[in-house]
Amino acid sequence: MGNTYSANLRIELYKWSSVEFPQEHALIYTSLTDKSNFSIFRLSVKPEKVLFRFADSLCDNHPVRLHTEVTAERNNYGSFNFRVVRIVEAGTNNQAKTPLFDEACFDYHCERKVCSFHVGRRTGMLGSWKVDHWYKVDFKTYFTFKVNIVCDKVTGLSAKFKGPFRSEFGQFDEESGSLIQCQVNGEPPKHINSIVQSMFTGNQYILFKQGKGNTLIDDDDEESKMVVINNSGTFYGNHNGCFN
Repeated sequence: MGNTYSANLRIELYKWSSVEFPQEHALIYTSLTDKSNFSIFRLSVKPEKVLFRFADSLCDNHPVRLHTEVTAERNNYGSFNFRVVRIVEAGTNNQAKTPLFDEACFDYHCERKVCSFHVGRRTGMLGSWKVDHWYKVDFKTYFTFKVNIVCDKVTGLSAKFKGPFRSEFGQFDEESGSLIQCQVNGEPPKHINSIVQSMFTGNQYILFKQGKGNTLIDDDDEESKMVVINNSGTFYGNHNGCFN
């Protein structure tokens, strides 16, 4: 039934398998004072694609959406390689990018919470990417989790979900925090799952594209950033990596 870690928040972690994706995870934060307000993080994994979809309605009148897609394809020798790593976001406060152009951070906050996403390569591992998220509960307490994504030459993409952890001062490694026991059997509620699967329009950022290395989209190119995505991870746009 999940776990309650404050006077107004319940945390639930779901694990299951769907027809399209053999590995599915969903982490849900739900307000106990108003159950229509929640955050859902959904991870979907198969050898050719990893989707990380997020929808947040905990902030009043400030919905946030984020969609990370990592794809792989076989080369002429039958080996899997990364194809594209890209992000679409809507509703965050800023996008801070590093000089290396292979990672991006997305922050959002309101009166009740401060949160941050980070997407980038794992340190010292060119064949691996990661997604980190932290949620500041109070002055020093954070809820954090991470997703590590690896591309194996033979088996394709795989992803490992770690967390959620309760830690102090936003430490991401599991050694510094305590694992929150919140696993629930079965799939998440349909009305919550439908939100994270719904279409939205946002700003696109390409962190990697096969054959071109790291190519973040130019901020001045507004047309190339605007896309509409659906629950299957299909992107619609005009250029610069937008394709079906």
